[in-house]
Amino acid sequence: MSASRREEVASIVTDMEMDVYKIRSWALALQTMGSARGLLDPSGVDVMGDALKELAERIILDWDRLFQLENESACEAGADPCA
Repeated sequence: MSASRREEVASIVTDMEMDVYKIRSWALALQTMGSARGLLDPSGVDVMGDALKELAERIILDWDRLFQLENESACEAGADPCA
């Protein structure tokens, strides 16, 4: 794997790590809100859903890009599926 590809992989993994930690924070916030006695404003829940969806979509794109980079590296190394 080339140095530039390794740097790209490291950057993607770092971005994914931050997004995963954000998802955990959102989950904790939702748990706290869910344990409160008051009612949740539907628009607030909708906004949180949008934020979680955006995080998930970024992670999916990063995940797919990592597998693409791995496949490209395997092909460059002469792996059978690429021969």
